[in-house]
Amino acid sequence: AFEDVQKLTAKLSDAEKIELNDYIETRSKGTPLANKELQPVADAQREAVQSRRAKIAALDTTSKAEFVDDYLTHIYKDPEAARVAFAGPAKEGTGRFLKGRTIPTLKESMARGLEPITLDPLEMTQRYVDTMDRFIATRQVMEKAVKDGNIKAYPPGEQPRGWVEVNTKFGGSNMPYYASADWARVYNNFVD
Repeated sequence: AFEDVQKLTAKLSDAEKIELNDYIETRSKGTPLANKELQPVADAQREAVQSRRAKIAALDTTSKAEFVDDYLTHIYKDPEAARVAFAGPAKEGTGRFLKGRTIPTLKESMARGLEPITLDPLEMTQRYVDTMDRFIATRQVMEKAVKDGNIKAYPPGEQPRGWVEVNTKFGGSNMPYYASADWARVYNNFVD
């Protein structure tokens, strides 16, 4: 199972990892995988991404989200150099997986001089999964809290007495969200 694909990727050279990552990011365009023994790794990566997509699509606030095909997270050793290389709109929050890329593949970003923190597709995917699971969990909490009336958006200074600002980038309002001090403290401690 997963341990088997981890053992497989641990034995790969950097060149093999780059080839596998390129396949993962371009397979829907017909890119062939030269080493067929690596197919289980690519399949495990795809399953992890698609299972998170299904959860995101089930949320009220992200049900119409569009996703990047053949997604593989890109995390670089020098985030500032990556920001300059992409020179596109700021990527704010953890919903970056929903946005198109300025540089579509890891291979292309490396050709521009960016150095990923790892070439291991399973490690990259695990980082993605951790981020996505947190994104999904906070969205679920926020959607329920709005529905139940535990939080609400108010113009600053117009919130009910004793309510404090919730540290969230939750969508749906241009105003900050507020909740009772106890609710906000627990949530803010979780996200900070």
